[in-house]
Amino acid sequence: MNTTKTLAITAATSIFALVATQPSAQAYRLFFGEDLNEGWNTKPLSSTPKASAAQNDFLSGLVGSQVETFEGFSDGKKGPINLDFGAAGVATLKGNGTIKHQASGTTDFGRYATSGEKFLQVQPYINSYDRHTRRFSINFSQEVAAFGFNGVDIGDFGGQLSLTLNLANGGQKTVTVPNTRGSSGRTSGSALYFGLIAENDDELIKSVSFNMTAPPLIMAPEGISPEGSYEDLFAFDNMTIASQAQVAAKTPEPASVLGLLAVGAMGAVTGLKRKAN
Repeated sequence: MNTTKTLAITAATSIFALVATQPSAQAYRLFFGEDLNEGWNTKPLSSTPKASAAQNDFLSGLVGSQVETFEGFSDGKKGPINLDFGAAGVATLKGNGTIKHQASGTTDFGRYATSGEKFLQVQPYINSYDRHTRRFSINFSQEVAAFGFNGVDIGDFGGQLSLTLNLANGGQKTVTVPNTRGSSGRTSGSALYFGLIAENDDELIKSVSFNMTAPPLIMAPEGISPEGSYEDLFAFDNMTIASQAQVAAKTPEPASVLGLLAVGAMGAVTGLKRKAN
């Protein structure tokens, strides 16, 4: 076997092996950062480097997006609340949300704003008697490709937050927010940022519901089933959504890069063959 054929076979075999190892399935791009406030600290975190880094990474993948800080709403306003995100459409916040004003440097049982002094206080899970009418959820006037938010005081009594994504194609997906699960309020006032960006048309979102798993209540109000996290409120702030058109172009996928390498390799082999001739 001559040198040219050997090079050609080696290049083709190497490229095939590399392409074969590339994952074909796509999923949401997820962004997460959490800063813990441990030991029943009654003051807000002085800084949130991990949550801020996650937010910055998330926003860097979008073009022309907006961040809702809730500073323009009056204290005590309840849902439904309509938020205009321009090109991304209108988001309607439904359920048990209430706008809260909290003075800088203070908390409301661990809850505080991550920008300014206002946030939306929400309860992601309500016991079975009214969970469908009061559970915190967000509807979008048009399908969105990206969704992100700050959450403060999540899971300090052992709750795990998850999002139910109702998709534009009629399907549904559940995404777990990997918050730290505290105990007896020991992580009260911790702050996180969570965001996701759709990777394809099948992941576009029409609405989001918030759910929380937690240990049973020790004492439940009369007539209410002692299940779920009845009092696990948290501060919801710095919300962002974006349309598919607002998602920034990504760098080429590894498979695409390998395709270019394959063309280059074959060109190099062709050049060697011509030179040999």
